[in-house]
Parts: sequence; structure tokens; C-alpha cells
Amino acid sequence: MQLNVHIVIKQKLADKLNLADEIILDDLFRKNNLNMVKIAGRPYMEIDSVLARYPSQVSDRSSGSITGMFEMLENDRIDFLISDINVANYALKENAEHYKYIAIKGLKNLELGYIGCSKTQWGESAIQDINNVLSKIKSQPEYLDILSSQYNKDVLNNDYYNFYHEQFLKR
Repeated sequence: MQLNVHIVIKQKLADKLNLADEIILDDLFRKNNLNMVKIAGRPYMEIDSVLARYPSQVSDRSSGSITGMFEMLENDRIDFLISDINVANYALKENAEHYKYIAIKGLKNLELGYIGCSKTQWGESAIQDINNVLSKIKSQPEYLDILSSQYNKDVLNNDYYNFYHEQFLKR
């Protein structure tokens, strides 16, 4: 269970542009003329079509270095990134409080996460072991604490906890 990708932008710029906690991605490009970078070839699923409309404002980075992309953001070489919140928190470390995470209108806020392994006997066995352990621990309060600990408290809300109880636990 995880929060969907968010826009990661410096708090000062978000305040200057008066950006809400949830925005239409097109508006960042069209109305605010902002730019971003993404990892070349990485699918952004539902928002790929939006990103494709703004080739002059969306640059591809051939390196898969997440930290390099956040350095670009930190050094004002780009205006924002689209990232998982826990990845952003890790990359930004002690500077995370200087950034705002904005939900993208039209994306589900929460999704189920999946683990993949190679399609071998070992991989199938590993997935079965993970599923067995997960079925035993996922309803324990400590497990929810671990899941939610990767996020800043300001992004957690009733939707997160409702999704946990109504979607995640029923799988």
C-alpha cells in the first residue's frame, strides 16, 4: 500500500504560485510555464500523455540516478519533479521540510503495491513466502505503523487509513 506519485516542488515556489494541495498537472506547464525532468523510459502511467504534450518543458534524464534529479531540483535547474513521497523524503533528507508534495488531480491517491520476482521456481517460492508472512502480519497495528512511518504526517489522512482497512486488509 502506497501513496501515488506526487509533484515535489520547493515550498517557496509553491507559495509564490499559490499552489493548492491537489492540482491539475497541465496547469504547471500551461499556466505556470514550469519545467521538470524525468527518467527516460520510465512509465508514469496515467500521466504519460500529459507529459508528452510538453516536450520543451519535460526533459529526459538518461541516468537513473534519483539523487541526481533531486540535486537538480535543489539547485533550481528544474522547477519540480514527479516522485513517490518516500523516495523524495530519502533523497531530500534534512531538506525535505523546504518542499511541498502536491497530489495530482485525476490520479488515485493510494494504490496497492506489489513485489515482483523472476519467473523461476525460486521466485515463485519467494513470493509465496512473502504472501504467507504478509497474511499473518498485515492486520497488526505495528505493521500499519511501519507502513505509515515512511511518510510525513502531513500527507497522511483518513483516506490513507480507510484504504488500509477497506482495501488492503481485504486482499
